[in-house]
Amino acid sequence: MKVLGWLLLVSSLLVGCVAAPDPNLLRDIQVFQRYMEEGRYDEAEALARDLDRRSPRRDSLYTFSYAVQLARESGLDGIRVVEPDAFFTKAIEVLDPVSMKVEGPSDSPTGWNQRGVALYRSGDLPGAIAAFDAAERGLRAQIAALRAQGELGPALTLSEQALPVAIANRALCRWTLGQPKQALADARLALSERAAQDPLLLVGYRNERDMLLRANARQKELGALISLEQEAGAAGDSLALLAILENKGWTLQRLAQAQAAVRSGSGATQPGAGQAGQNLLARLEAFNRQRAELSTSQPSDPAQRAAREQRLADLDWEIRELQAAIQVLSSQDARAYSAAGQTQISAEYLRWRKDLVERVRSRVPGDALLVEMVRYRPFAPLEAEGRQWGAERYAAYVLGARRTPRLVDLGPAAELDDLVVRYRQALDADLPAQRPLARQLDRQLLQPVRAQADNVRQLYLAPDGVLNLLPFAALIDEQGHYQLERYTFNYLTSGRDLLDSVQSAPRGPALIVADPQFSLQGGTPVAGLRSLDFSRVEFSQLPGTAEEARALAGLLPDALQISGAEATESRIKAVAGPRILHIATHGFFLGNPQEAGENPMLRSGLVFAGVSQLRSGQDDGVLTALEASTLDLLGTQLVVLSACDTGVGQVRQGEGVFGLRRAMLQAGAQTVVMSLWQVDDQATRDLMIGYYQQLAKGSARAEALRNAQLALLRDSRTASPYYWAAFLSAGQAGPL
Repeated sequence: MKVLGWLLLVSSLLVGCVAAPDPNLLRDIQVFQRYMEEGRYDEAEALARDLDRRSPRRDSLYTFSYAVQLARESGLDGIRVVEPDAFFTKAIEVLDPVSMKVEGPSDSPTGWNQRGVALYRSGDLPGAIAAFDAAERGLRAQIAALRAQGELGPALTLSEQALPVAIANRALCRWTLGQPKQALADARLALSERAAQDPLLLVGYRNERDMLLRANARQKELGALISLEQEAGAAGDSLALLAILENKGWTLQRLAQAQAAVRSGSGATQPGAGQAGQNLLARLEAFNRQRAELSTSQPSDPAQRAAREQRLADLDWEIRELQAAIQVLSSQDARAYSAAGQTQISAEYLRWRKDLVERVRSRVPGDALLVEMVRYRPFAPLEAEGRQWGAERYAAYVLGARRTPRLVDLGPAAELDDLVVRYRQALDADLPAQRPLARQLDRQLLQPVRAQADNVRQLYLAPDGVLNLLPFAALIDEQGHYQLERYTFNYLTSGRDLLDSVQSAPRGPALIVADPQFSLQGGTPVAGLRSLDFSRVEFSQLPGTAEEARALAGLLPDALQISGAEATESRIKAVAGPRILHIATHGFFLGNPQEAGENPMLRSGLVFAGVSQLRSGQDDGVLTALEASTLDLLGTQLVVLSACDTGVGQVRQGEGVFGLRRAMLQAGAQTVVMSLWQVDDQATRDLMIGYYQQLAKGSARAEALRNAQLALLRDSRTASPYYWAAFLSAGQAGPL
C-alpha cells in the first residue's frame, strides 16, 4: 500500500457533505479542520460526534470521528504523510468488493473519489485512476448544474473544493505508476482549479493565524511539486516556481495590502467606511500595545497567573477579530454575491496567475538576476514506507529578463543551517574562523548561481528559512574577494515583490529619531554597542547616534529631528507617512521564546526615551515588532533601523523573518534597512552618513548601501565584515 496525504484525507471527509442543508455545518466543518491541523484532538473529537450526527451523507467512507481516530493513532501533525494500518481495513469494512469495482454505479461524484482512494490503498492504481476520472466528470457536471440553479452556498463550495482533490489524487496515482509527465499535467490542472476558487474562499483566511495555516499547507506541497518536476524533466514553465511566486510571503502581503487599503480609504465602498477603517486600526494598535505590555509580566500568584493567561487569550481573540474586520473592509467586492460576479473574480485571478512567472521575470533589470530560494522536503512515492519524504534541502530558481528560469540545488538544509549559525557567531565576535566559513557558504550558495551570472551586477535575493539571516555580501569567492565587491544585493520576501510598482506618495518630511534619553533621571554617555541587555538597570547612551543625527540633518534639510527626552515611543507611534523614518537607538531580540510569550513579533523591538522608568510618553518605551506593525508608514519610502539586531527574528519557512523587518513592511514601508547583529556605534555612524550621501547623489537604495559598505571595507580599521556587513536593504531597490 502507498501513502496518502493528510490534506487529501480531510478533503475527502469534507466533500461527503455536499448536500448539507444545515447553514452552520460548513462553518463547523472549517472549525473541525482547524482543530485537526493544530492537533487539538480532544476538541476535534467532541465536535466530530456532533458533525457525524448532523451530516446528511452517512455513507461516506470517512466519518469525522474516524478521522480523529486515525490522527491519534498515527501521530498526524499536518506535516507527515503516514501509513496507518487500520486505514485499508476500515475501507474494506465499509466498501464491499462489489461496490469497490469501478464499473459499478456510483451514488455521487464524491463516492467515486472515495472509491478511488480505497483502490489506491489496495494497490489497484489503474482502477483508482478510472475512479478519479469518474469523480472529475461527475463533479464538473454537478458544479455546472448548481451554478445554473444560482446556488452559491455550501453545496457549491464543497463541490468546487472536491474537484482539485480528485485531480490531485489522480496525479499521485500516475506518479506512483511511473508516469511523471502525465502526473505533472494533472498537478497543473489541480492547482489551476484550486486557484479559480482562491479569491472566493479568502473569507476563510481573514486573520493572521488562519492565513499562516493556509501558507503552511501550501508550503508542504512544494516538496512534491519540485520532486515531480525533476523526475518529469520539466524545464522552463515551472509549476513549482509558479506556486512559490504565488504563495511565498502571501500572509505578509495580505496584511500589508489590507492595512494600506484601509488607511488610504481605497477599500471603502460604503459611506463612512473610511472612518470605520481608521477606528479599526486604532483599536488594533491599542490591543497590540496591551498584548505587548502583558507578555512580559510573570506574576507569582497562581490566581494572578490564571487571570493573566485568560487576558492573553482574550487579547489574541480580539486581535484576530480586528484583523478579520480589516480584511473584510479592505476587500469588499459586490460581485461575490452573484454567480456571474464570482465567475468574473475567478477569471481575473486566473489571468493574473497565468503569466505570473513571465511578468516577474520581465521586471528583473537587465544587469540583474532574481534568486528565488526555497527550503523543501523531497518526495519519492516509490520509496519504501517511512522513507518517502527525504531530508530537507535548499534550492533556488534563478531567472532574469533574458534568462529562462533554472532550478539549482543548494544542498542539505541541516548542513547549511549549521554553517549559517556558525558563520554568524564568528562574525558577531569578529573571529578569524569567519573567512573559511564564508568561503564554504559561497561555494554552496552563490557559486552555482555565478555560473549563470555573466554580465550581472545585481542580485535580487528572496531567501527562505535560516538563509534570511545570512549577509550574502560577506561571502568569499574563489579568488578570496567578498561578494560585495562583485554585486549589489537587494533582499525580497518573494520575487512577486518586483510587481509592486504602484506606491503611495509620502505625507510628511523625513523624520530622524536619535539619541533617546533612556533614563529620564539622567545618565552618563558611554560609547559602546547598540544592543539591549535586559539585565542592565540603566541603558547606556549612544553618543554615535547624536553625531549621526547631526550629520544626517545636513543631508536631509527638510527633516524633522527629535532626540533626548522627546524621543519617546509615543512620538514614534504618532508618525503619519514620513518620506524617510530614521531611528538610531538600542535594538533587541529575545532568543528565548518564553521571555515574550509565544508571539514571535514580541521578541524583537526598539527602546526609546524613558525606558528605564517604563515611561515614554503614554507608553513604556519598548516598541515591539507587534506594535510597530500598525505604525502609519503608508507612503514612507525608506525606514532605516540604525540599531543592532533589527533584521533578526523568528524564521518561518515561506514567510520570512518575524520581527522588525516584517513589521515595517506590513506597516507600509517601501524599503527597510536593518542589521543582523550587534553593530559598532562609531562604524555605524560612518556607514549611515555614507549611505545618505549616496542617496543625496541619486543612487538607488540598494546601490547606495553597497557604496557605503565598500568605503568601510577599503578602510583598514573597518575592513572586517563585522563592521560593514550587518546591514541589509530589503524591499524596493531604486532611487528615492
